[in-house]
Amino acid sequence: MLSRFISPALPPAFKAALGKHAELQLSFCTEIGNKMLTASQQMMQLNLQLMHAVIAQMDSANHQLMQAQNPAEFASAMVNQVHPIVEHWRSYQQCLPNVLASTQIELTKAAESHVPQATRSAVAIADELTRAAAEEAEKISANQRALLEKISINFDESADTGRPERRIH
Repeated sequence: MLSRFISPALPPAFKAALGKHAELQLSFCTEIGNKMLTASQQMMQLNLQLMHAVIAQMDSANHQLMQAQNPAEFASAMVNQVHPIVEHWRSYQQCLPNVLASTQIELTKAAESHVPQATRSAVAIADELTRAAAEEAEKISANQRALLEKISINFDESADTGRPERRIH
């Protein structure tokens, strides 16, 4: 899939290793993204539950406040609305660490499952680069030896004729 984005000038073995590594990286990023999306959805659901409970409680409390006949009933209704809201908040605070901890566990599992593969593919790329560099170095050395040999032959020929000759084949 990603191999179409890799330069065609690269050696086939290197392109294959690079393509596999890119696929693994994409797979890892996709899995991490999915885990984070799930965590975000859980957080949104938790936030919505809290807000729904608080709004419902406040609505009920407002009805009680409006129906109060005297200051004592009004004060009693005000005090009575605090406790349920605090309980909803405590419940939220207990659920939040669970969501975060489960997300951390899922992210860790994803990383642990992908890191060995990514390491192997990175090593394969490094090995292929090393092999290709050694081949290129050998080609360059062979070309330099051939060039030096030609220069040496031309130098020997010019020494035999007595006049310098400056040609390189």
